[in-house]
Amino acid sequence: MNKGKVLLIVGVVLALIGLGMIVVAIMPGEKTSTETIPTGAQYYVSWNVGGLMNGNVSLNFSVDTGTVNVYVFDKTNYDNYHNGLAFVPIAYAPDLPAGVFSLELPGSGQYYLVFDHGTNSQNIDQAVTVKVKVTGTSIMLLTIGVVLLVVGAILAVVGFIMRRKEPAAQKTKGPTDVVMVGQQTPPPPPTR
Repeated sequence: MNKGKVLLIVGVVLALIGLGMIVVAIMPGEKTSTETIPTGAQYYVSWNVGGLMNGNVSLNFSVDTGTVNVYVFDKTNYDNYHNGLAFVPIAYAPDLPAGVFSLELPGSGQYYLVFDHGTNSQNIDQAVTVKVKVTGTSIMLLTIGVVLLVVGAILAVVGFIMRRKEPAAQKTKGPTDVVMVGQQTPPPPPTR
């Protein structure tokens, strides 16, 4: 296989992968899961919904027993919450057995949904079922997709140009002294 053809194929494959990543980066994501908050005031469950640009989070949740506190944090305040330091949530809803809400994220970055025990619920395990729908553009996937698309397109164009400039493969003649079954060998030419 010639170099131009290889570059053309690799370029087209990379461009298609890049295009697919771009589509995934801008499509909404949806996930449903059930997590258990173990007994104890220090325990919580969290979901990372970050890496977005112009995002929106829609949340539908329920708890099997008791109530939970719901927080939405940016990365810094999530780290503070996790380490027991002072924090300021983007959103906070206390002591809910279930709920539905939607929140426009304030910009690009990492965001976290956190559930911890509500009032009088610290002494029980709590199963929290969450359905999260996130809309927005994933910065990482978009960046990788655009890079792959551009690199793939460049390789495909270079491969196409190289392929057109390469000479066509020439047919080679077979040996002239091949004898077919049922045919006689011609006599050698006369010598002088």
